[in-house]
Amino acid sequence: MSDIDEFTQKLDAADHKRIGSHEKTQAEKDAENKKLGLQAGVEFTGSIIVGTAIGVGLDYWLGTKPIFFLSFFFLGIFTGFFNVYRVTQNMGTSIGFMHMHKELHPDKKDAKTSPELSDADSKTKTDED
Repeated sequence: MSDIDEFTQKLDAADHKRIGSHEKTQAEKDAENKKLGLQAGVEFTGSIIVGTAIGVGLDYWLGTKPIFFLSFFFLGIFTGFFNVYRVTQNMGTSIGFMHMHKELHPDKKDAKTSPELSDADSKTKTDED
């Protein structure tokens, strides 16, 4: 066997080992999906409850019965749907500019990249091309 063939086999084995270490087990995937589902449900119902409570409080305080209740109820529904969208698109919960967030936490998920290919891997692939 030539040196090139031996080197190619070692390289393939190292690449397979590196890719295999990034894959999640089914139990980890299920736990992450349950967490995201619970987070989306809590944020949806929580925003409706908080919006309704604010509306009822303002109506009681100002003496205007249905106006603020209905306004903040529908605002809570809209906010709840937006929160579910944000959670499902991996937009995160940080406040501020996204590029600042990426510099602080480069290992966080991003909806634009595939989960199998991290930022370090994508830089390596572009350097090779």
